[in-house]
Amino acid sequence: MRGKTNMKEIEKIEASIYLYDCLKQVFEEYAVKFMEELKNKLEDSYDILDFNENEIREIYTDSNVAPGIYIELGKAKKEGIEYYFTLKIEINTDELCLCFGFDSKIKKEKKEEILPIKLKGMKDILEKFLKLKGMKDILEKLTDLEKKKELKSGDYAFFLNLENTNFRKVSTDNEFLMNLLEDDTREKEVKRVYEEIDKILDMAKLEKISE
Repeated sequence: MRGKTNMKEIEKIEASIYLYDCLKQVFEEYAVKFMEELKNKLEDSYDILDFNENEIREIYTDSNVAPGIYIELGKAKKEGIEYYFTLKIEINTDELCLCFGFDSKIKKEKKEEILPIKLKGMKDILEKFLKLKGMKDILEKLTDLEKKKELKSGDYAFFLNLENTNFRKVSTDNEFLMNLLEDDTREKEVKRVYEEIDKILDMAKLEKISE
């Protein structure tokens, strides 16, 4: 009797694993659709530095990957290295995260790669960025927003998490993910996230910086 019970439990577990794997494959495609549609909408108003749809496809197989859309807010080139001040719309471990930070772009094996730079490690580079028009004001504004608890700060960025944007909770009770499956509800989610991005940029009153 115990053996039969155990077999039924095993069958349930196997069925659950199969369902989970199927859901991951479905949500992967719609996560890409959402991010592509958000990128297209952002391109009407902002300069997009980078977006890699293949990285989006990895979010359900690699918990460490944090892909996203990079909005370019400023740039400088020093000693052959391109430095950027960006807002990254990042698929984090829990929710979408809006991250203000610094990145460098390098060529590696015939490919361009974007590398984040730690805020604390920016002192030497900031001497170059501080020569850019508006850079000092922008840093002061971000620091002020952190003090007001509008933003948080980490090793690499000033950031804000967007509520109800959890890509990684693979479940039919995840309303956000389920909304991505239909064109009309996905469009509403794209609009909602876009408006949040617009709001934070307006709140910070960030203007594009230049050399």
